[in-house]
Amino acid sequence: MSKKGENRELRDNKDAVKYLRKVTHKLIIDSKQYDQGDLDALFGDAALLRMLYYESKKSHPLINKFNPTSLTMFSYFNLKHDLDYGPMEYARLKKHGNFIDTFLFHPAFSEERRELSFSEWWNKDYVFKLGHTKLTRKEVIRVEANQIGSAHFDDNVNKNYYDLLNGDTGYRFNLISGEEVIPTNLQNAIIRAIIHETILSFKKASFIDENYHPNFDYNRTQQVNPFRKLKPIDKIKK
Repeated sequence: MSKKGENRELRDNKDAVKYLRKVTHKLIIDSKQYDQGDLDALFGDAALLRMLYYESKKSHPLINKFNPTSLTMFSYFNLKHDLDYGPMEYARLKKHGNFIDTFLFHPAFSEERRELSFSEWWNKDYVFKLGHTKLTRKEVIRVEANQIGSAHFDDNVNKNYYDLLNGDTGYRFNLISGEEVIPTNLQNAIIRAIIHETILSFKKASFIDENYHPNFDYNRTQQVNPFRKLKPIDKIKK
């Protein structure tokens, strides 16, 4: 956004290519850390994804420099049920002596990998559904970047998104011990999925050529519970 009286200079496409590669490089580095067990490694990456994709009256996304109308994006989500987590599973991990009940993304959990137009992928394809609550990638990245703390920290945040953080997502169950488990931070798994889709799509479009070797199995092997794939038939406590 320009300020009144500020001298401005038009940037060329070489700058756009350079910054797109810098952004995706950071996403790849953070994903590697996340895949190695640092579940906080993606904090701040929503701001990068916002810079890539989010358009407002005051700012234009970097992707606009790359003819997004001709761009196809991979999607691992194809949500069909009233309660649908897509390619996610519940995981209980142990960190600093405490249990963390959360979600993990894995491409193998997807029924199919679809190719969508950029507009459909960003604006219409849902990455979470619970009844009338439906979230697209655009909504997840906008709220995470603008309200939760990636770029801003707002006192008041989108309730539907806040529910993802706190575990009010419709999925909870009791262990044999009677302990009620309420997994939290579903948004981390969603953001990991969006990054994965972004990197693969950009490589296919020849925007980037950086090596990318995701490891979606490591965090699963660190679980202290048996693998539990989320299914629509799971008993839901409203």
